Amino acid sequence: MLSQPQVDHGLQALHACVEALERVQALQIAELKQQLNLQKAYVADAAQTTSNIRVEESEQVRLLREKTNRLEEKLKSRLVSSSHHD
Repeated sequence: MLSQPQVDHGLQALHACVEALERVQALQIAELKQQLNLQKAYVADAAQTTSNIRVEESEQVRLLREKTNRLEEKLKSRLVSSSHHD
C-alpha cells in the first residue's frame, strides 16, 4: 500500500499534468480563435472585393448601354437625314 507522502506526490504530479494540459489546450484554443478571425477577415475581404466587382461591372454595363443608345440615336438621325435628301 502507498504511504501518504507517495499519494500526495502522485496527486501533485497528476494536478501538475492536468494544469499543463489545460495550458496547452488554452494555447491551442487561442491559436484556433486567431485562425478563425483571420479566415473571417479573408471572407470579409473577398465579399467586399466581390461587391466592388459587381458595382464596377454594373457601372460598365450602364455606360455601354448609354453608348449603345447614343449610337442608335445617331444612326436613326442619319437615316432620317439621308432619307430626306433623297
